Amino acid sequence: MTCPNSINTGLRPLSHLQHPLEVIRQFTPNWFAATMGTGVLALALAQLPVQSSGLHAFAEGLWLFNIVLFVLFSGLYAARWVLFFDEARRIFGHSTVSMFFGTIPMGLGHVAGVWCVNSVHDVHPSGAQH
Repeated sequence: MTCPNSINTGLRPLSHLQHPLEVIRQFTPNWFAATMGTGVLALALAQLPVQSSGLHAFAEGLWLFNIVLFVLFSGLYAARWVLFFDEARRIFGHSTVSMFFGTIPMGLGHVAGVWCVNSVHDVHPSGAQH
């Protein structure tokens, strides 16, 4: 049984926003925690001692997805600073949201970490690539 007061947006989750720019205005650094989780999973899968091309391909696909997420989130957050500077600046004074600023460099660290792991695995000890 559904609640009679609930809004059914179906396949349009952003339809309840007053304006499309609300996506940018409401974007906060806590979204970068998703890149941390995706990145650490890709890193862990790449480090497994199991020799499986499918597993390696899945880890690489997850890493590429993580790059897309990080670029998307970086673009949205940069747009927030450009379009809504005063609101973006107020986050520094927020007791909870300000703690998520660390997720930005940590998310980037996971992108770079998986790149380093994949680079090491793709090079033979002799230096020749396979």
